[in-house]
Amino acid sequence: MTNQLSEHDMQVKIAQLEQQLEQVRNERDAMSLIYDSSYQILHYIAEGAPTATIFDGMMDQIERYFPSYQACLMLVDETGSQWRVEAGTGIEHDLATPSGVIEDFPMQYFTNHLEQSKECLLFVPNLTQNPAWREWNRVLNQYDVDVCIAQPFNFEDEGFLGYMVVFAPSSESQNINVFKRLLDCLMHMLHLSSLRQNAQTRLLNSANHDPSTGLANRYNFNTNFSMMLKDAKRHFQRLSVIVIEAHQSKDFSAPAAEDIKDSIMKVVAKRLQKSVRDNDLLARFSDAEFVMALRVKHLEDSEIIANKILQSMEEAIVIEGQSYNITLSLGISYYPEHSSFSELYSAATHAKNNATEEQKYCIEYHGRFCKSSADLYDF
Repeated sequence: MTNQLSEHDMQVKIAQLEQQLEQVRNERDAMSLIYDSSYQILHYIAEGAPTATIFDGMMDQIERYFPSYQACLMLVDETGSQWRVEAGTGIEHDLATPSGVIEDFPMQYFTNHLEQSKECLLFVPNLTQNPAWREWNRVLNQYDVDVCIAQPFNFEDEGFLGYMVVFAPSSESQNINVFKRLLDCLMHMLHLSSLRQNAQTRLLNSANHDPSTGLANRYNFNTNFSMMLKDAKRHFQRLSVIVIEAHQSKDFSAPAAEDIKDSIMKVVAKRLQKSVRDNDLLARFSDAEFVMALRVKHLEDSEIIANKILQSMEEAIVIEGQSYNITLSLGISYYPEHSSFSELYSAATHAKNNATEEQKYCIEYHGRFCKSSADLYDF
């Protein structure tokens, strides 16, 4: 018995090694193309391009560097019943309706996989021989693809749930590593895009909203009130501004009490939000001062809102088992009696300062401070 290989066996072994070497070279070249194609997408992400632009850019790079491949991004709604194609290299036009909805499809194949695992790759060779893919046979043959690999993703903040799908000819069925690397790269791009979009949203919110309560800040309020004032002038509408100051029954000067004070203001903000309509404005101007802008038809409409706000604070606020009673002082002013926000704010602030402990709101009207809307008609 000898350990030496025959000449025939040696040639077979060499052929196998050469085949493996060729496959490694192909994978190396493919990896190089994948990472070369990443630069443009990274540029889009850095520039803050919309998510749709990122999707289209990914498909353009696949089409350029991997012309024998077909790819598409398939999204599904929360119920898992309606699928649509968001972007693709061309095959999406034959898989979906002009509006992007996928109707005749093996999507149950995807849905079942998605329910079982939202992380594992879905790899399906020999598509045209698989009964579950019969509906797509015509399209698969048209594009000469017979292998599918799909990566599920779920970006909750962006509201995206679905698959990044790549189709390839049957000759590529052995290049599973190329598929994995390509999808891995694309998924990282999607993730980076999602992070960029979320950071941009947070930055925009921090510039326009109070970080503690989530209400609009003074800058945001002024911007929106300018548009509200223009509409009121154009359509001869009446506006009202209400300045609200919250008073706490306990001393919160100690540093350790700052968290409690912040929690109380969050509850106050939530209760105030329930008192305003969708087309009204509410903002936090300072630590304990809130400002509302209302569209009103009658002078007494503001008084109705004021009473509703006061009623919302009758129940004590409970923080960490402790009850805190919050009282409010409100001042009300009107447009067109005052023609600018600075005048409206100043008049409402003076009215608030004239509110008494018994009558917790006061109305400024033509330079006069009134206890109720009934007094406004005594002029």
